[in-house]
Amino acid sequence: MRKLCCLALALCLWAVCAEAGEVKTPANSNAVDILTGELWQKSSPEEKRSFIFGVDTAVTVEYYVNDKVQEKAKKSGKKAKHTLSPFERGWMKALHEMPRKDLIAAIDAWYAEHPDKIERPVMAVVWYEIIAPRLKGKE
Repeated sequence: MRKLCCLALALCLWAVCAEAGEVKTPANSNAVDILTGELWQKSSPEEKRSFIFGVDTAVTVEYYVNDKVQEKAKKSGKKAKHTLSPFERGWMKALHEMPRKDLIAAIDAWYAEHPDKIERPVMAVVWYEIIAPRLKGKE
């Protein structure tokens, strides 16, 4: 299931990049690194919403799968291995009450305030500048 979610996320990234006409993917690049601030700023509001929706959906699916794994293990008297990544747990914990339009606005604002860091991947901004600071008060 994790591979399916990763593929879905990569396809969302690819779609956003293709729509913006900026797909330049070296063979060894990471799909998450494709979406930088430069491409983000060129993306339409609909593309930004679609990207965030894709990430949100992938994380939600992982939570659903994890819950089912935990439930199945409990029924069989076993302790299930936790299958969620720190990113997935952080996304849900830090952003559960944040409207996604506010998340998009926060990403936009970060790039506007840091024009010299336009090549930084969007997901790095989401994790280090939005999720991680919000988790500090919730640990």
